[in-house]
Amino acid sequence: MGMYDVINGDQVKMFTVCYPVLQEDGNIEFCCSGGELKEYGDGAEVPWKRNYYNIGRNFDIVDMFSDDYDFDAGTEAILIHQIRNGKVLASVPYDEHNGIFEFDAYTSYGIKFKSINKAILADYKEKILYLQKLRTPSNKMTSELNKYYREHGKEKDATKKIEEMAQKIKEQRKKDYDEFILPVHEKMREYLGEDFLSDKFDDEQKLGIYVDALVGRDINFEKFVVYDERLKFIAFATEMVKLYEKVNLKHYFERFEINEDEQEEFKIDVEMIKAKLDTVKKMKFKKEQFVVNALQDLENKRFEKAYKKYNVIPFED
Repeated sequence: MGMYDVINGDQVKMFTVCYPVLQEDGNIEFCCSGGELKEYGDGAEVPWKRNYYNIGRNFDIVDMFSDDYDFDAGTEAILIHQIRNGKVLASVPYDEHNGIFEFDAYTSYGIKFKSINKAILADYKEKILYLQKLRTPSNKMTSELNKYYREHGKEKDATKKIEEMAQKIKEQRKKDYDEFILPVHEKMREYLGEDFLSDKFDDEQKLGIYVDALVGRDINFEKFVVYDERLKFIAFATEMVKLYEKVNLKHYFERFEINEDEQEEFKIDVEMIKAKLDTVKKMKFKKEQFVVNALQDLENKRFEKAYKKYNVIPFED
């Protein structure tokens, strides 16, 4: 199911939370989750902007499967979460909605509708239900594999048979996708634009992600040798400093509607991270301070390239 937030009792994955992940080779990738498991009722302010995205203060979220209705219901099960001036105004059943969308409308996953009306929503939902109920040849083959495993899995010659069946399922799934699923996806995409937050982040967005990830970090130096947080902090903070010096801050603040008070706070946060970076770089550890798992990672040279890239020495002899 993954992470999500809740608006008036219904799940949405609109307010994406992104964070950096250090790879073993020293490169940094960015991952995102669908929310923070927070609940928002009428009048509550939603995270319509973060330091790396800006949806806008006014928009609608189209919830195709409100928990208040039967799953198979038609458009009467669709709920419109209205966000006005950054706050939840109301969650209105579509049949009680006037059908006029004054602002951008998004799916509960943050993908914008190019245009929207009752006919479009009815067809869009029909296709979702079709895909969720679809039983393809590969589904049937998977059931047969599971049955075979339950009945013969412990037999001497079962492994080869199971591997053969699994390979056939893999090949059939590709055929099923091309024949049954892709055409429906393509039709659904005709109604939709782009996700408001692309997974290809630019420098301004990366800066915001680093700052958000580092500011809330509980920098307990004793944990660095356990979870390798020292290396991660140095890597993330080093890249943040580079971006902070590179981007046009005026444009960045305007793009994400960061007001003067927030700008001052942002700059203070950056300076605090810089100061912590200097402190962490000077830290030294002894081998005996490392827990078993951390030592095993070092022995297996998991992050050897990362240590070299950021000029970090795990411990002193």
